[in-house]
Amino acid sequence: MIALDGVSKSYATASGRRVVLDNATIAFAAGHNYGILGANGAGKSTLIRLLAGSELPDRGAITRDVRVSFPLGFGGTFHGALSRYSGANGTTRRRNYVGGERNAARDS
Repeated sequence: MIALDGVSKSYATASGRRVVLDNATIAFAAGHNYGILGANGAGKSTLIRLLAGSELPDRGAITRDVRVSFPLGFGGTFHGALSRYSGANGTTRRRNYVGGERNAARDS
C-alpha cells in the first residue's frame, strides 16, 4: 500500500503560491490499478512524483510498504521538453501549417 496522510504540496509562481494538494489523505491498496485524471495544471504529475518518492511533500507523510515499479518509480517518465511532435526515439519532427492546413511538402 502507498498512503498519503495529511499531505500538502504547493509551488511558488509569479502570481503567488499555487496549492496542488491541501491536507490530502488517501490509501492506494496493493494489487489494484488506479487512474489519475485532471485538467492541465491540476497536479497529476506532482502526485505521481510524490507517490514515487522523487519529490517530497511540504507537510504530511507518505508511507510506502510496497516496491515502486516502472513507470511510477522511473523519474524520467515525464519530460517537459518533449511535445506531441516528439518521437519515441528522441527525434523531433517539425510540422508546417499554412492558413490552418498542414503543408506536407514543407514538413521536415
